[in-house]
Amino acid sequence: NPSEYPVSAPIPKIGGRLQTSGEAQYTGDIPVPFGTLHAAFVLSTQSNADIASVDTSNAMAIPGVISWVSATDIPGTNVTAQSLPIFADKSVTYYGQPIGLIIATDEESARLAAKNVNVTYTNIKTGIYTIQDAIATSSFWPNPPSPVSLGDVDQGLKDSDIVINDTFSLGGQYHLHLETHSCLAIPGEDNEIVLKAATQDTTSMQSFVANALGISLNKVTVDVKRCGGGYGGKLSNSMAIGTASAVAAKKLGLPIRTVIDIDTNMLMFGRRPEYYIEYSVGLKAGQLHAFKVKAYINAGQASADTYGTAQVFVAMVGTVYNIPNFLASVELCKTNVAANTSVRGPGWTPANFVTEHIVEHAASVLGEPVADVKLRNFFTKGQTTPDGTKLVYWNMDTIFNQLRTTSDYDNRLTEINQYNAQNKWTKRGISIVPVRFGVGWAGAHYNSVVCIYGDGSVIVTHGGVEIGQGIDTKVAQSAAYGLGIPIDLITVERHSSLSAPNVSGTGGSITSALCSKATLDATSTLNTRLAPVKSLLGPTATWKQIVAKALASGISLQATGTVAPGPGPNSPLWTYQSYCCGVQEVFVDILTGEHQLLRTDILFDAGISLNPAVDIGQIEGAFTMGLGLSLTEEINYESNGMPYQHNTWEYKPLTAYDITLDFRVALLKDAPNPVGILSSKCVGEPPLALGSAPVFAMQQAIASYRSTSNKDVKNYFMNFPATPANTWTSTQVNPVELTF
Repeated sequence: NPSEYPVSAPIPKIGGRLQTSGEAQYTGDIPVPFGTLHAAFVLSTQSNADIASVDTSNAMAIPGVISWVSATDIPGTNVTAQSLPIFADKSVTYYGQPIGLIIATDEESARLAAKNVNVTYTNIKTGIYTIQDAIATSSFWPNPPSPVSLGDVDQGLKDSDIVINDTFSLGGQYHLHLETHSCLAIPGEDNEIVLKAATQDTTSMQSFVANALGISLNKVTVDVKRCGGGYGGKLSNSMAIGTASAVAAKKLGLPIRTVIDIDTNMLMFGRRPEYYIEYSVGLKAGQLHAFKVKAYINAGQASADTYGTAQVFVAMVGTVYNIPNFLASVELCKTNVAANTSVRGPGWTPANFVTEHIVEHAASVLGEPVADVKLRNFFTKGQTTPDGTKLVYWNMDTIFNQLRTTSDYDNRLTEINQYNAQNKWTKRGISIVPVRFGVGWAGAHYNSVVCIYGDGSVIVTHGGVEIGQGIDTKVAQSAAYGLGIPIDLITVERHSSLSAPNVSGTGGSITSALCSKATLDATSTLNTRLAPVKSLLGPTATWKQIVAKALASGISLQATGTVAPGPGPNSPLWTYQSYCCGVQEVFVDILTGEHQLLRTDILFDAGISLNPAVDIGQIEGAFTMGLGLSLTEEINYESNGMPYQHNTWEYKPLTAYDITLDFRVALLKDAPNPVGILSSKCVGEPPLALGSAPVFAMQQAIASYRSTSNKDVKNYFMNFPATPANTWTSTQVNPVELTF
């Protein structure tokens, strides 16, 4: 919208040049004060045992090693996020649990010494690691989220013409942010401490550190310029680094720098939990008539974060489909793995993956084109979802039909069927996947402080954290738009608990928009103060002249904007709904299970985008992360509970060669969001759910092969992730067929 420029203009991301050139400073790059010591964690090597002793003598003999820090050194409470201990004291409950810190004069010595700490265990018990282990032993956290229901699902299943009963598994996913967890804790005078931390939540870190040290909140300052990726991994997980570093700094009275390696990062922290789904779906006259889902979610050694994820799952499963009889319930599995937590699109992404899997299954049983089955089962405008959301703003059918046309879906499907008929060992497939994503603002709290300097330049600090999503860019655009000045005059400074106290953590795809709104409110206050000056000087006055006159007149040129939204107008949970759709074409080698993504088409409703360049980048990035979840990123456990994949030698995120060859992303035009900030919508997380599309296309391709070899096609589906090994196994190629 040119009338709102620089808002809605495709401005390159602020800091992008610094990041790509390597000049951007992250927490681990901060020059350290004189006397700074370095910390390395000692982690448990058992998952369910008592600690008999901790022998640090070999470690302390290594040159440069200064101290051992453990639970006995904590002056306050030994508690970090999700009610877990900062350091395990008497027992350990998962492999990789922190037991203490080695402190040394350099990072290399600290890490070497940490490996030389000898921890002995007694009462070693077999752990519970998987969902199947938890089900077999009835190991569940009490009081899971309440089910979400509509109609009478059991009667609906009885009344259905066709009933499908089956299961589905969805694997977990590490955050795998390029910047590992890091913190620089600097003790000061009068019990003060400053933490420069890679965190998405300075407010929580301030609170946990204050409790650990037994001091008040005003003695703790937490700040962060940027994070090298977050995806939710630097919300509750980052508290362990901050509290441990602060305890060490308090004990020694010196700055402590903690930068962990990737193995420690992946062993010590939780991730996106695994899901196991039991489902029943009833079809009546070709329509979805009943839908019953029970999800088992691997929460790990704490349930607080997974509880929130599960709440979202039961509210969002069913997504875009109007099903009159509905029941979604969940169990949180208590296992001896690191406490799982939020990862980009927590709850929403699994809900979409599961729903699309079930609808694909239903279409296969019906023997009808899957696109037609999906479209005819959509909600219509004004209908109400099982979680009580009235779909006043609904355009999913428009997006679906438009993308079906612009992607040439139907003609390509015909061509693919012809190709498959002529080729036995290589196959192609195509899928179309719709996504609904509820966006909730209620309970969030963010601020923005805008300061105008004497030369007319402006500095903004806000309540969000730049984690790569472009929040600083959108805030700068909003400040420039609000004040009516060039964006070159705007600088966005580092986030700090000093300037942004008591704010919510950055996440949920809402922070960019709400901090932009807070910035606009602050500029509105400044404009009100400047109005008499502008009137006095007349329309020819320059910005610098207006600022100079305001200062001479004693007018304050600093203002704060605050947002704390209440519930949305049409839902008990969501402020508005985000919609998008994707079409994916794939190539599959039946003999190896390898695949190639040939073409991706995405149509996304961003409302009136605050920044199309940033938003399209976010769409591409989120979709690609979803591909990792559905295709390559697999997690298994050794017999002692150690994750088999704890570095990128075994854990397989996507590489450049895995990304689609032909990537087409478009934003829906003329679709202002009536309740969005400047008519915009969020973009950070919804596209991730489109990452399921390749698996459904691969299933179609493999089903073509299976149909020629007398194997079941209607009930053939793959669990996620569809790795090459899992894909090849699912083909069930018979060696007898391999003849020349």
